[in-house]
Amino acid sequence: MEKNREIKIALAGNPNSGKSTIFNALVGARQTVGNFPGVTVDRYEGHTRYEGYELTFIDLPGTYSLSAYSDEERVAAEYLNHEKPDVIVNIVDASCLERNLYLTLLLKELGKPMFVVLNMIDVAKRHGVDIDVDVLSKELELPVVSAVGNRGVGMADILKLIIQTANQGTTLKNTEGQKAAEPEAADTDGKEMEPDAAKAGVERQTETTAQAEYRCPSCTQGVCCDKCRTGMIQTVMDVARYKEINRICTHSVRSMISLENSHSDRIDNILANKYLGIPIFLLAMYVVFQLTFLIGQYPMDWIEAGFDYLAEWIKASWPEGQLDFLKSLLIDGVIGGVGGVLVFLPNILILFLAITILEDSGYMARAALLCDRWMHKIGLHGRSIVPMLVGFGCTIPALMATKMLTNRKERLTTMFILPLFSCGARFPIYALLIPAFFPLQWRGPVLWAIYLIGILLAIIIAKLLSLFFKTDEDAAFIIELPPYHCPTFRTVGLRTLERGWMYIRKAATVILGISIILWFLTNYPGLPEQKVEEFENQRTALMETITDEAELEEKIAEVDNEESQAHLSGSYAGQIGSFIEPALRPMGFDWKIGTALIGAFAAKEVFVAQMGIVYSLGEDVEDDSSGLAEIMAKNYSPLVGFCIMLFCLIATPCMVTFIIMAKESGSWNWAIAQWLFLTGLAWVITTLVYQIGKVFLG
Repeated sequence: MEKNREIKIALAGNPNSGKSTIFNALVGARQTVGNFPGVTVDRYEGHTRYEGYELTFIDLPGTYSLSAYSDEERVAAEYLNHEKPDVIVNIVDASCLERNLYLTLLLKELGKPMFVVLNMIDVAKRHGVDIDVDVLSKELELPVVSAVGNRGVGMADILKLIIQTANQGTTLKNTEGQKAAEPEAADTDGKEMEPDAAKAGVERQTETTAQAEYRCPSCTQGVCCDKCRTGMIQTVMDVARYKEINRICTHSVRSMISLENSHSDRIDNILANKYLGIPIFLLAMYVVFQLTFLIGQYPMDWIEAGFDYLAEWIKASWPEGQLDFLKSLLIDGVIGGVGGVLVFLPNILILFLAITILEDSGYMARAALLCDRWMHKIGLHGRSIVPMLVGFGCTIPALMATKMLTNRKERLTTMFILPLFSCGARFPIYALLIPAFFPLQWRGPVLWAIYLIGILLAIIIAKLLSLFFKTDEDAAFIIELPPYHCPTFRTVGLRTLERGWMYIRKAATVILGISIILWFLTNYPGLPEQKVEEFENQRTALMETITDEAELEEKIAEVDNEESQAHLSGSYAGQIGSFIEPALRPMGFDWKIGTALIGAFAAKEVFVAQMGIVYSLGEDVEDDSSGLAEIMAKNYSPLVGFCIMLFCLIATPCMVTFIIMAKESGSWNWAIAQWLFLTGLAWVITTLVYQIGKVFLG
């Protein structure tokens, strides 16, 4: 191998084997994040230089096998078979050697240059496991090196062995793709058989001993179908592999004091308790959400103040009467749109920091197991509970939190129903409408009912989707309960920053374009010159006739608001609102509500500001929300107020949610389908509620 040649290395291993920790230790910050082609599984790629070589590391998804039962397994198998890495580095958890070696044998059978990293060797020793590395290497016929990834121990040895293995272009002893477990499985007379003979022996054994047990219901008269026969062969091969693993461990593990992870077990007696486990988990998530928004509020305010300062600076420094459309575009479109997205960045960073810590410590696996029984009733698994709870804060990080779900069916189902969990952006709508239409004693129950309706709809839709996504073989919920351990700062920090950067890069760029479109719709075609001149004449007349400064300011503000309302009603957004009014009427809505709903697509809370503009309260709606509430109460009935909240709960996921849904699902089709389905469902339910309510309420 020539100097400066790039070496492509695939890191493969079980979940919780410390693979990502070693990846971070080897490449540091020189890594990128994307998706593997065709799926939304994260692709972590890192680079480093060592002894004149350019090393490119691919951190494959954690997997227990190379089958196609999940996106992760399929991605790992396809990458190893088609991308042809120069070296496979198999990361093995030394404290769970027997379980990890199953994947090792599968990787070895690929016949590619590889070696084994015996990670967390310190944890194994604390558990009483003493592994003879030299004997293990001899038994596996592969190079083996020990490491402690979270302390950086063994990284130099790994780099040296990568160069050595790549230069040799082979494993320690070239197996030429021979199936390591097959000879023993087919050995009927104590002698090692050739690979082809071994395979034939396995097939004969399959037909004679396993046929009756594994025959498909459709198989008759002792004849098995191809599917049944393939499954029987796979079963016998797995039995042979596990026999080989047992033999390897018997020879290479010198002593094993059974401590049964007593430290983790003692913690699980409390945290994973049958009765206390779920309340403790809910309390933990409550603390996470509280920290997310309490701590995040300060940097959010700073970011928001920064964008406000930038907008004010542009207003003050912009030449009067020159390119005013460009000034409006920068302030209302670019700063308003992108700033409205970036303001959530602290929340996302804090949330994912907390989730990463919980995952890396081993606790999240227990929480998923605790919730699985209840989630399984609606076709989901325990891990889905975390994005759902996050959704009450904000749908955007909730969608991103579905990364922790390994099954694509469950991930899509969870993402599809997340907008039904009332996020914080909807609360300003509830806070405006509930006091406007309902007496004090009804306000709490109405708010509770809105949240409950969203949860019940999510449960029903999840159940229906689970039937829609039904497959011939429903994957079992298999989750590893790793020992509790302290997360490493490097791994947690890098993963959190990666999520933040992906949010900025993938969301803000697209949001910028859509924000400009929304700005255009609400600002054009603009008022005719004659109308503008009329409003100017009104202001001039007021200044000539009113001497009291406070009264003058109030009257001019009224004229400004009238002009804003006229401008909005004549804009493309206002025209669209008037156009869709016939579709809104069955729900009890008029064009003014329709215009506000269009603005709510940018962000749900914009609905309040838009209604303020429509009813001539200007932009300072938050300072005069009581005035808007009074006007809403005069113009609409409590039934209409409830229907507005109901529609905003179910329909039209906001612009950022729409974009993130497309990104996380890997397809704009899913985002469009979600938007259309939820909006159509909202129209049907809201119409039914309004029409039935009219009959009973008169």
